[in-house]
Parts: sequence; C-alpha cells; structure tokens
Amino acid sequence: MTLPSSANYLDETETIFGQHLTARYHVIDTWLRRHDSRQIISSQAMRCYEDPAIGRPDPSRFAEFSGTYKLDEQTRRVFADGDKLFVERNGKREQLFPESCDIFFRKGVEGRLLFRTAADGKLDALIDRRNNEDVVWRRISGDAILALSFGSGCRLPDHANSGGHDV
Repeated sequence: MTLPSSANYLDETETIFGQHLTARYHVIDTWLRRHDSRQIISSQAMRCYEDPAIGRPDPSRFAEFSGTYKLDEQTRRVFADGDKLFVERNGKREQLFPESCDIFFRKGVEGRLLFRTAADGKLDALIDRRNNEDVVWRRISGDAILALSFGSGCRLPDHANSGGHDV
C-alpha cells in the first residue's frame, strides 16, 4: 500500500510586546484513505533554518582573532582580508559574519563560532558551538594575542540593541 504525502511550508507570525517575529516551517503530512475518506495519519513540522541578523563588524579587532587553532591533528586558520574575517580549514575558506563582538556565524550554517579568553585575559580558543554543544579549538599561534576588550565599538544588531549601546 502506498501512502500519499504532501509537503507544504507554513509561515508563522506573532507579536510579542510590539515586536514582530516570523518563522517558517516545512510540514509533511501523510494521508491514508479509510472508508472513502482521507485522514492524516502523521504530520511532521520542522523549522527552517535562518541566519541571525548581522551585527556591525569592528575590523580593528580582527587581529585579535587571527591565528591558528588546533583540534586533535586538525587545524583551522582565522584571518582578515581587508574589512572581512575568514576561517579556513583544509583549503576551504568561509567568511565569518558578526552576530556580536566575539560571536560569529557562517551564512547558511547552523551554529556559531566564539572567541574565548582565558583567566589571564588572552584569547585561548575558538569554540565551534553546534546545537549548544561546544567543540573547542585550542589556539596555537596568533598575530596578536591580546586581551579582548568589550566596549570597543562592536555593537549588537539594531533589533537586539535598540538603544545602540556598546556591548
């Protein structure tokens, strides 16, 4: 017996204290003909991934993040090219987009890349956060291992920081 199914997109909107939120879901319904009528016997809805809002980059801080990071025998390099920040691993180069001062993302890729400072204030790791699980890449070299200083002009996206204050 073949069970027909249908796939649809569902767009959801809601307003919470004057802020408008949207989400898109991919919905798959499976139907069964029973007694001359069709009935849904299963339905699955999955939220479609969307990139976060891009924050304002602060290229003056890119030297702090630049360097080589190691995980087991793998390495990845973070570097600036003009006013853009990139990560490269096994010859694959991807641009990093700021979500906040030291949290970045790659377009179309779920997860975040965070730059972590140790107790001494020096950058010691690149954290690849996937579904709230952290993969820690230890910093093994850097152009400028500096203390990260908040309030250096990096700002949250307008929707997250309507007051426009430095982080």
